[in-house]
Amino acid sequence: MENQQSANSNETKASFKIKALFLVIVLSFIAVVAYGSFTQSSDQEGLDIDADKNNQEDKQVEQEKASDRELDFTAEDMDGNQFALSSFKGQKPVMIIFWATWCGFCAKELEYLEGFVKEHSQEIEVVLIPGGEVKTTIEEYISAVDTKIRILLDERREIWNQYLIRGTPSHFVIGKNGELITALPGLATLDNLETMFSMLAN
Repeated sequence: MENQQSANSNETKASFKIKALFLVIVLSFIAVVAYGSFTQSSDQEGLDIDADKNNQEDKQVEQEKASDRELDFTAEDMDGNQFALSSFKGQKPVMIIFWATWCGFCAKELEYLEGFVKEHSQEIEVVLIPGGEVKTTIEEYISAVDTKIRILLDERREIWNQYLIRGTPSHFVIGKNGELITALPGLATLDNLETMFSMLAN
């Protein structure tokens, strides 16, 4: 009888030790998981901060590139008059639109441009620059669409290359002090044109 009680007591103690050991293992596992989650979260926050910092640095680099870019140029318009961007410095901002007679988006944008120029002709100079097109081709196009917007010749694409143009239409707004205010690739609606114009007031 005493042997049986002793055996039961030993089994109880062993069971208690197993349960205690199991509880310690479970608690240790929970602690490891919690620490790992905290470390991963801290690492992710660090990565997010680094990513934001890199994005800000990239934007700053792009702004510096735009500021350093040589913007000034001279060209002849369709009437044989000389246009020099620098001549507008201190006088009037300029919107330059790189454009083409064969460009469908450019043709669609003309209706917006006509209204924009009519509204703001005293406040901003707007010029179109087709690249690599001869004067006779442009004259035929002007006759067909009857536009009065000033067009500059760039048969050798010298101005296009200067502004690193890769598609049409492409818009650049130059402020009164000769600095690049904003740029917009692709079709511009009247709202887009007005938005770019409004940036001159900032």
